[in-house]
Amino acid sequence: MLDRTLAAVAFAGPVSGNERAPSFSPPQSGGSSPRTRRFRGSAWAAVKEAWLRHRTRRYLATLDAQILKDIGISYAEAEAEANKPFWIT
Repeated sequence: MLDRTLAAVAFAGPVSGNERAPSFSPPQSGGSSPRTRRFRGSAWAAVKEAWLRHRTRRYLATLDAQILKDIGISYAEAEAEANKPFWIT
């Protein structure tokens, strides 16, 4: 089952300014209960959110001082946000 799960994850290429988070699709199983499907859906939503947070913070770390000034964020704020682990909101 882990192999099917890993195969369902589509990773994006290098970080660029106009990219989106990778699309995930949970593995399909024939006879799961509605409760199991809800849990699986919420678990995948949490993974997608954490992945997007990771990618956004990684991109934020690459911005130079002028761009940070343009968007109203100091270098210290950007550094503090970029150094947070992906599971911290």
